[in-house]
Amino acid sequence: MSLHPPGEEKRSERRRRTRLRAGKILDCRNAFLIECLVHDRSPDGARLRLVAPVALPDSIRLFEDEDRRLAAADVIWRNGQEIGIRFRPGQSDLAMTARARAAMAGPYYAVAERSLTRR
Repeated sequence: MSLHPPGEEKRSERRRRTRLRAGKILDCRNAFLIECLVHDRSPDGARLRLVAPVALPDSIRLFEDEDRRLAAADVIWRNGQEIGIRFRPGQSDLAMTARARAAMAGPYYAVAERSLTRR
C-alpha cells in the first residue's frame, strides 16, 4: 500500500530537465552494460532512457559522458526502456583509472573488444 496518492510527487528533491546528456550504465565492477540518455536529474537521482531494452541489476553505476563522473545508484523503478535511479549517498564521484575514464568517455565501440571479455 502506498502512502502517496496516485500521481503525487514522491521525490525528496525536484528533478530538473537536462539537455539529453549521454551516459553509460556499468555494473558494480565498472563493466559496460548499456548506453543511456539522462532525461532529468536531481542531486538524489535521475530518469534514464536506455538505448535498448535490457535487464539490469538492482545496483548500477552511471557514467556521465559530459563530466566523466561515475556514481553508484540503485534502480528504483522501470517502465519499458526508462528507469529511475537513486544515487547512493557519498558515492557520487567514484574512483576510476584515468585510462578507464577516457575509454568510457567516447563512443563505447571505441573500446578494444579484448578489454571487455570476461574470463
